[in-house]
Amino acid sequence: MGKYLQRYIVQKGFQSFEITTQITTQKFQTDLGKSLMNSIQTLPVVGRSTVLNVITIDNSNNSIGETHGFYGIRQIFRFIQIRRWRMSNIMARFLAWLVVLPTLFFSRWRRLTILARLYSLLTPQTTITVNGTAFTLFIPDRTSVYWPRHGFASEPKTLTWIDGLAAGDVLYDIGANIGAYAIYAAKRKGVRVVALEPNPFSFHALVRNLELNDLMELVTPLCLALDDKTRPAALVLSGTESGTVGNFLSRHGDTADAPNILNTLAYSLDGLVAGTGLPFPSHLKLDVDGIEPEIFLGATVILADHRLKSVMVEFDTHEKAVQEGIQNMMTAGGLKAAESGEGDGSANRLYIRTP
Repeated sequence: MGKYLQRYIVQKGFQSFEITTQITTQKFQTDLGKSLMNSIQTLPVVGRSTVLNVITIDNSNNSIGETHGFYGIRQIFRFIQIRRWRMSNIMARFLAWLVVLPTLFFSRWRRLTILARLYSLLTPQTTITVNGTAFTLFIPDRTSVYWPRHGFASEPKTLTWIDGLAAGDVLYDIGANIGAYAIYAAKRKGVRVVALEPNPFSFHALVRNLELNDLMELVTPLCLALDDKTRPAALVLSGTESGTVGNFLSRHGDTADAPNILNTLAYSLDGLVAGTGLPFPSHLKLDVDGIEPEIFLGATVILADHRLKSVMVEFDTHEKAVQEGIQNMMTAGGLKAAESGEGDGSANRLYIRTP
């Protein structure tokens, strides 16, 4: 059984790396996937997402051929997200052309009107039930499919925390994305939610989801970023689809190779709440892909206020110094670490205020 080389072009954030893995023809799915993922873990962390964009198979034994290479690719599907043309992509394009072709016989504006009406009629959405609570999610892009399909199942302890919220509480969902958890909290517990999402593409889906679930009065959506202080900022977007992750605020001019940059205004949470009349938060939920310390630095007044009962934060880094810094800020605010979310596979940490 000969050995062969598999060469992978892996993108983390805006940097690309080449990984070469040598395995025998006897190695399959588990060994292949673990080998590749172990190699990826050694790469520097840039943003949050790890995406395999290009796969090239270089076989040292020509007799293996393309069939074995394709088999290897199929196994990697189980371990990382692969950006390549799949059957669903091809089928979607084919159906799109079937729809567009008949409209070519109409005038420009008539054709545009027909396509706009068709777009409205074909708006993809799905109704799901989580812990007995049913709601509908608008799914405009393929990346948004993650939230109804895997989002809630991936963080059961987050759901348990939300289930413990009390009537009259106010939840700030910072990094709300398309609004999945904000909608769950509002629908299930009837709590007031302030949902902050700086990515305008995800924000569009968030607002649409509020409308679909009749939550426009209970949830306040804000398309803005948070930082340690109020100032102009550059938001680096990982993509222009709704539901994407890995978006971050530029810190040290690290936007030179970024394909999507949005100039925006970032607020400190203390300044936002004090200066706008928004309700004071009873609970904070942060999922912000790397700027947790900066946001907490801009929320020292809120963290120390007894009206804040708990904080759920996803640790985007495994750097001990950063984690200890967040822990120290929680302690300084009178919040104590509770059970982490590690048991459910997430990187969430829960801090609660004790008497």
